[in-house]
Amino acid sequence: MKRHKTACCFTEKSLFTSVARKNTNTNKMKALICRTVRSMALAALLTACGSASAFYNPHVGRWINRDPIGEEGGNNLSAFLGNNAANHIDAFGKVKFEGCAGKEDQINGGFENFCKKLNDPAFNCCLNHFNIPGKLKWMCDNRDNLTVKCEADNTGSCKDACGWSLPGGQTIHLCPTQWNSAGCGDVGCTLLHEMTHMIGHPFEKWPQKVEKCLGCGGQ
Repeated sequence: MKRHKTACCFTEKSLFTSVARKNTNTNKMKALICRTVRSMALAALLTACGSASAFYNPHVGRWINRDPIGEEGGNNLSAFLGNNAANHIDAFGKVKFEGCAGKEDQINGGFENFCKKLNDPAFNCCLNHFNIPGKLKWMCDNRDNLTVKCEADNTGSCKDACGWSLPGGQTIHLCPTQWNSAGCGDVGCTLLHEMTHMIGHPFEKWPQKVEKCLGCGGQ
């Protein structure tokens, strides 16, 4: 009896398996079919995930496309999650999350909806500031450098606050009040409020005006 070997197109949970006999004329054809099917399956997967910003291939253990923002996210185009994948989540390739399980979609939606409003001429007219709109747009476009941390307790800087951040920092802290109080409004309002602090405005004048011009209530 001739010996057989199994040639798998995918490791682990293999989608397709080709049985190739040694020393037969069909080896090359079967190998070609296997590679073709694998390529078609990968193409179908990428099509189905067309809304994603980056694609990961577990078969080779690496991202198969470059960082969407290129070198602006750092010289290491293979790095992700601030080299701390055990504690962060980045389902959409745009922002890191810490302690925000179940809230990622809502936070990403807040970024998307309110970052778009920065392009409205009415916002710029209302705010009437020479560089806040441009700096906020840059942060929105490069928010994969940001970390959103959902705090567990209303203590410290979270006391009586929807969120907090530090000028020049890269972390937006969302407090439990953000999710439990209607007074905080949409999470997108809090995100842009804190981003205004982060671009160099430690006092509340401009963050509150940004919220007002975005159609939010002040914190």
